[in-house]
Amino acid sequence: MSLQIKGLLSHKNKYHYLLWLAPIFFGFWSILLGQDRSFDLASYHIYNGFSFLYHKFDIDFSVALTQTYYNPILDVPLYIFHLFLNPKCIAFFYGALHGFNFILVYKISSFLLSRNVSHVSNKIILLISVAGSLTPSFLSGIGNSMGDNTTAFICLSSLYVLLKYWPFFRLKDGKYYFFLILSGLLMGLAVGTKLTNAPYGLALCLSFLAYPAKNLAEKLKLILILSSASFVGLLITGGFWFVNLWEHFHNPFFPMFSNIFKGTLSSIDNVNNAWIPKTIIDTLFFPLFKSIGFHQVSDSQSRQLFWPILYLLLLVKIFLKFKPLRFFNNYSFSSDQLFLLWFISISYIAWMFLFGIQRYLVAIEMLTPLAIFILFNLIKFDHKKRYKVFKYLCFGSSLLTIFGGFGGWGHTQFTNPTFKVDRPIIANPENTLVLMTDKSPIAWLVTQFPKDLAFFRLNAFEDTDEILERYMKNKSGQMYAIFSGHYNWRIDNVKRWDGVLTNLKLKNSLASCRRLNDFIEKVKFRGKVIFEENDNEFCYLDLKPQDVIDVDQANKELIFINNENLSKHGLSLNQNTCNTYTASIGKQHWSYIWCDIYKTK
Repeated sequence: MSLQIKGLLSHKNKYHYLLWLAPIFFGFWSILLGQDRSFDLASYHIYNGFSFLYHKFDIDFSVALTQTYYNPILDVPLYIFHLFLNPKCIAFFYGALHGFNFILVYKISSFLLSRNVSHVSNKIILLISVAGSLTPSFLSGIGNSMGDNTTAFICLSSLYVLLKYWPFFRLKDGKYYFFLILSGLLMGLAVGTKLTNAPYGLALCLSFLAYPAKNLAEKLKLILILSSASFVGLLITGGFWFVNLWEHFHNPFFPMFSNIFKGTLSSIDNVNNAWIPKTIIDTLFFPLFKSIGFHQVSDSQSRQLFWPILYLLLLVKIFLKFKPLRFFNNYSFSSDQLFLLWFISISYIAWMFLFGIQRYLVAIEMLTPLAIFILFNLIKFDHKKRYKVFKYLCFGSSLLTIFGGFGGWGHTQFTNPTFKVDRPIIANPENTLVLMTDKSPIAWLVTQFPKDLAFFRLNAFEDTDEILERYMKNKSGQMYAIFSGHYNWRIDNVKRWDGVLTNLKLKNSLASCRRLNDFIEKVKFRGKVIFEENDNEFCYLDLKPQDVIDVDQANKELIFINNENLSKHGLSLNQNTCNTYTASIGKQHWSYIWCDIYKTK
């Protein structure tokens, strides 16, 4: 028996050592992408890490809007890294960490296919892993701070442990129970770290019904062990934050489920259901609709073939239970293959009704090529023809994703340090209150101000006037307002490309300038060629007329709008004191406006 077990657990092959190049590859890919400047980084990731380390939870109020109350466990190391490490090292670290997902997909595929499918070469397993890593949700998150690729690593690690030791849990050996517990613990850690992984935690336990136990009692016993371990993992990474939210709001999941936990600010419904299906037709054909119109499930571009193909094959599998089909056979899947299919299906259904946001699917989306390969056994082809069709599908979907099927969340060029803010002088920060009067993603600015300076975000919730009044009574110094100013980022974009053209010596003759002008008109570049000789160059890039903005006038309009917001609270801007300051994340420039405030009543 020990020799049999050793053989089943060993899957080393000539590609085994090459797998470790994947993290290095994705680490350098992350550097090539540049500095992460995503909306979520600016909105709350950096601030939440800063807030936790410097105990700002009770000093500030809702600086990052409702995202202020997300578990900061991933944001704390991110903030610390930016204090001490070169930004390129940070980008490499996160890219490399995300690259380990490739290894896990390869290992999981190796376990499932080597144990159950004949005629499977290592090349097919490698193809499955590459195709899984070229899915839009994973690619769009390489190296960034949003946490989806990071927690996918924990989720896939849970599946790796479970599927590696799948045949041995019924041996009633304590050694194998340890791995069952470890699998549940890892999944619980992922859920506690980021609650958007909750569908995976649910699916892990329900899908274990596929395990071939001797009887139902034994199966339920194993599920109880798995779910208990998951709950412990949830408490390890999330328990401290649940307690904190309960102490402040009497809701451990604040601001979610406020309709259930009737506590402070519980009248606010924060669940964003913009992405979930609205009708029965939407629900039944969601995987197909989202592949046609990616904006139904994502605010970033997402096109691929795997989800609709997987959905159709699962429908075939269900239909075959009731009636035979001409080109399909009712293939009998192994229990671990059934587990994977159930896990993906249950996770997807739970995700669809809870969130519907594409990037939360990273863990199971990376496994869709493996699931499709398994389901291809339903098709009445010989294995060579099945493999050929599968290869074409992988290449087609990967090419569709790479050349126009995935979008990013924003990158810019690196600077060290990453965050720079031009700040006003504040005499007594410990007695000063700063009101954030808009809903723009400027929480990151707070990390560059004195740690004892209190910031209060207006309009994060309804009916917060009493809380605001309490904050104002506790601060005897001057009050200020801060809000986003206008910055015409197209100026930077045109300057950057103009510099590239200079380095490539593409403006050194009148003929080359004319060719350049023809080219940018064809590609609809947001700029125009100005024919003017200067320093041995015959032209330069400038803004198009429609992109020229009167920034001063735009900022005056913003001052008016934010003053209107303040007037609802009996406050007003001293507009003579309003000044515009600059800031930057990497080479992405920002602008913010800082004004004195006085009471009107």
